[in-house]
Amino acid sequence: MKNFRLTEKEMNAMAERVPTPFLVASLDKVEENYQFMRQHLPRAGVYYAMKANPTPAILRRLAGLGSHFDVASAGEMEQLYGLGVNGSQMIYANPVKDTRGLRAAACIWCTPVHV
Repeated sequence: MKNFRLTEKEMNAMAERVPTPFLVASLDKVEENYQFMRQHLPRAGVYYAMKANPTPAILRRLAGLGSHFDVASAGEMEQLYGLGVNGSQMIYANPVKDTRGLRAAACIWCTPVHV
């Protein structure tokens, strides 16, 4: 992978255009990190915690690589489902589950994705 670097001038120009604070992330680096984990932990399941960064581009990239997802709410499940992720690729690990989340989990788990 090529290096991902922004100059100070590029960052200042971006800060003038985009409300701060903001995060600049490399999708290639996300993929590289995912592949590193899969290579070094081949028998472990990789579950991306959506609360870390629910940016659709990141979720799509990880889903395309076969990642699974740790979801904590109905909204997170619905967002992934809308991106074409099956319920079998999600784990609802929030220890405090509400009615809406349980209903979403039951519905998404039993419904095939149509994208």
